[in-house]
Amino acid sequence: MAAHGNGISDGMLAYREWLIAADQKASEAYDKTIMTLSGGALGLSVTFLKNIIGNSIRVSVYRLEASWICLTLSLLSILASMLFSQWALRKAVKQVDAGTIGKGRAGGFHSFSTAFLNIASGLLCVAGIMLLAWFSLANIK
Repeated sequence: MAAHGNGISDGMLAYREWLIAADQKASEAYDKTIMTLSGGALGLSVTFLKNIIGNSIRVSVYRLEASWICLTLSLLSILASMLFSQWALRKAVKQVDAGTIGKGRAGGFHSFSTAFLNIASGLLCVAGIMLLAWFSLANIK
């Protein structure tokens, strides 16, 4: 096996490239899943409210309101994450071009923001779905 100037063999370089591609696919899948779950839960909650509960007395409406807030914030977080991810990649390219890529976090603050927003979007989605389920169970007769 040939070794490159940095000591990485051809096999390990190919594996590294595969890991990067797999990470990109997983990131895209995560974003799509959170958007689908959060958006779907919002739509489902409106349908549940309109068609199943109707005009009957609603119990614990604050749970539904909190669910809508969490799900909306989840969607906004994932959208912001996508934007920050673009900015982080552009910053990393500039760092590579300037030869400063190893002197700090690749992508700078935008990279940190992307990671934070991804975690927040997932937690908010789960909280929103749990609150929606709790509200639904309390209102089914």
